[in-house]
Amino acid sequence: MLIYLQMIETEEEKVKFLSLYDRYRDYMLTAAHRISDNEEDAEDAVH
Repeated sequence: MLIYLQMIETEEEKVKFLSLYDRYRDYMLTAAHRISDNEEDAEDAVH
């Protein structure tokens, strides 16, 4: 995720990105865990 944050140019866009990430992180982790059936792989996929 740090790589993506470094690619974003403005502070406003970084705030928007982090807001979306925080909002959907749990949903993405749940979906990734169902697919991979492995918590570590799911976390890697979401990041």
